[in-house]
Amino acid sequence: MPNASFDYRPVVDALINVAKDLGIVMIEDDSEGDLPPYPFATYTFTSPFIPIGNQLEITALFEAVISITFHDRSKLNVLNLSRKLATYFKTSSARENLRSKGIIVVSIEAVSTRDNFISIGYERMAGFDMRIRLFDMFQDNPDTIEKINFEIKTKTQTGGN
Repeated sequence: MPNASFDYRPVVDALINVAKDLGIVMIEDDSEGDLPPYPFATYTFTSPFIPIGNQLEITALFEAVISITFHDRSKLNVLNLSRKLATYFKTSSARENLRSKGIIVVSIEAVSTRDNFISIGYERMAGFDMRIRLFDMFQDNPDTIEKINFEIKTKTQTGGN
């Protein structure tokens, strides 16, 4: 049995810090507690584990998809903020920053609107999905084969012709 499972916290912390550096508050989607004032962003792992290659290796690469959504009362504001962050994640400085934390940006989907009707009005939302590649370093302690005994039998020993 592997000695540990992958910890998504450093990935989330890196994304939150990038957003914070751009003046954006980012929280977990559908989380409990009070919401920050508008505008703010939410994140959720829509696909937390997409295997790549042979998963029997000692180290495993995998991909994940994170959905980032901005919330505000202004449709233009959420569109602008979404484009700002999506564009930033495409820059070499952002990619290098994330790479230094073990996060490789694979692709960034187009920004789309995600408005939500709330009783008598709309919460304006827009966002994008980002596919990232992660590295899961785990150690497996397999049973080892200490000794193999085998016999080679010839046709004369087995009664064959």
